[in-house]
Amino acid sequence: MITDRGRIRLTIATIALVVLQSAFASAVHGQVVRGGLVDEGDNAAIAGAMITLMDRGGRGVERMLTRSGTGVFELRVPAPGEYRLRAERIGYGTTYSAFFRISTRDTLTVQMAAPIEAISLAEISVSVRPQCHLRPEEGLAVA
Repeated sequence: MITDRGRIRLTIATIALVVLQSAFASAVHGQVVRGGLVDEGDNAAIAGAMITLMDRGGRGVERMLTRSGTGVFELRVPAPGEYRLRAERIGYGTTYSAFFRISTRDTLTVQMAAPIEAISLAEISVSVRPQCHLRPEEGLAVA
């Protein structure tokens, strides 16, 4: 026989279990943005590019490198909201996706294409001057 006190404990335990299950489900089934980065000219996959998930304020929230050979990426989004992606790779122009909205438990696919872009470095000036001064008395001591 279950008493009123036993029913209350059972109800509290059931509520706690439901809350824990829903919290765990949210963590496991969070928001995901996946996609690929390709060369704008020939659609070849770009490996080793830094993909950054950016919030509306321009802050990087999550980042990863595209996979070698495939240019594929997959980022976990910490919370629903509006974001965009930035792709950076030496030899390519920095590329941004349009802003997108992601809701709880959504999975979005975003394909990006980056243009080839040469990087100009500032000129380097080098000057040479003699650094070693030979003193005859020190030379004799060494000899």
